[in-house]
Amino acid sequence: YNVTTGAEIVKLQAADGASLNYFGDGLAVEGSILAVGADGAVGNKGAVYFYDISNPAAPVLIKKFTPAAAVAGDFVGYTLGMSQGRVVMGNFSSGKVFLHDLNTGLDVVLTVGGTGSSFGKTVAIDGPIIAVSEFGASGNVGRVHLFKSSDGSFHRTIAHGT
Repeated sequence: YNVTTGAEIVKLQAADGASLNYFGDGLAVEGSILAVGADGAVGNKGAVYFYDISNPAAPVLIKKFTPAAAVAGDFVGYTLGMSQGRVVMGNFSSGKVFLHDLNTGLDVVLTVGGTGSSFGKTVAIDGPIIAVSEFGASGNVGRVHLFKSSDGSFHRTIAHGT
């Protein structure tokens, strides 16, 4: 939308979109790159569409991405975060989070032992740190897991009172 007039500039839709792909469930933007999650795409594996929006009136699809390790029911792209060309992709219910680096091609699964299906419903990334929620953990008290964005390695867990 034009912030001055409120007029719509462009309506973005996936060219290969289908019913129940849920294009737009997750969104992240960094500079002129827009990431759009479609967690029902690719047989419920999910996908993320990357667009160059340097000209907002004419977005250009850069690529559609589904992590190599994704399986049906992972719902990749339900929630997204992007920083320094790295994209963290949460899920709806599989308990998996994926990290993809647009510059290097890095494609890894972020894991912490003993996490439940709420792991990854909310994700955030800024510079070197990724934060992944697990709101239903520890008797619904919840916790947040931190990872390094350079390689997806586990850093630490923050729980209520720590």
